Amino acid sequence: MSDINNLSLELVEHIMDYIDCIADLYQCATVSKYFYMASTPKLWYSPTAQRKSHKGHSVNAMILRTLYSRRGRKHYNFLEAIIEYPHYGRLWPRKDVLPQRRAPLVPLSHCIRKLQFSMRDNVRIIVSLVEQTPLVEELSIKDHVIDSATMDYIAQLCPHLTRIHLHASIDGSGHLASFAQHCTQLRHIALTWPTGLVLESLADFKDHRLESLEINNGYRLIPPLENLESFLSSLQNLTSLKVENSEDIWGQDFMRAFSPTTTRTAPLPLLTSLTITKLFQLGDDFMVPFIAAHPRLESVVLVGCRIGDATLYAIATHLSRLRHLVIDHDAELSPQVIKHVVDYCPVLDKVLYTRTETQRRRTRHVRPR
Repeated sequence: MSDINNLSLELVEHIMDYIDCIADLYQCATVSKYFYMASTPKLWYSPTAQRKSHKGHSVNAMILRTLYSRRGRKHYNFLEAIIEYPHYGRLWPRKDVLPQRRAPLVPLSHCIRKLQFSMRDNVRIIVSLVEQTPLVEELSIKDHVIDSATMDYIAQLCPHLTRIHLHASIDGSGHLASFAQHCTQLRHIALTWPTGLVLESLADFKDHRLESLEINNGYRLIPPLENLESFLSSLQNLTSLKVENSEDIWGQDFMRAFSPTTTRTAPLPLLTSLTITKLFQLGDDFMVPFIAAHPRLESVVLVGCRIGDATLYAIATHLSRLRHLVIDHDAELSPQVIKHVVDYCPVLDKVLYTRTETQRRRTRHVRPR
């Protein structure tokens, strides 16, 4: 029988493709050099999401200590100027992430592709960690007020960025313009509590071929968009749109921007996935023409919208590619219209909907196999 230590790197990497559990990956890293090389990138792909911090400490501060500790005592001591809170001094390098007494075969920071920052991380930690991860592809920054110059510097450090999630506490439209200028591979944008100015700044991504846009507005009022054509020009390649609002104070007017007109028959011509939640005033008058103008839709989620049978008849008529449908509303839908959707959407797998707000009863219609 062949010794496990004699397996080729290609075969070991194939084995690692079937292992996702962090504990199992850590054990694999102790087997041999090839297992270590194959498991390290997966262990460090998204280190922030692997383990929660203790007593409110910053996980990213521990990651920084781990990276700097492998570069020598001089670099490790430099952290004291970065981590400004005294209790961070008790956070040692993350010994549970990789086996000890092994020199890294590749820079650990080059394995990191996804970073998430919360209110526990100060701006110095954010900038320092981004400086150490030149290949990061996904970046999420929440609950921070960062000046435009610093955000522009962060954008310059992330040339390979493909996905970004920003909160409105990060100031204004200038930040999005920085990412549009420096991150040419950016394809997915998520915005929480954006202002109208921030949304209009999406026009800077006209040449980026954005594929998905997610907007979670919460309680913030967004005025009508002034430069509507420029806003829509950046979304011509959009395949996924998700809009969520916890108070119906802006959503209806915002969604009207996507209504088809005589000069704009299909505002989002490549759209395949649509998710709208908690826009209580959005009804058949908007959804019927929108669905008719976007026949490529394969997934539709309408939760907390005031839709009726007319919307479902439009879905059955125009969405022959539909695979996934979720509906949640207060009014009753007739059983006939549900059956009509199932009959006229040939590739539809299932329909999920809640009949009444009081009963909250989940009903499933699954196509027989």
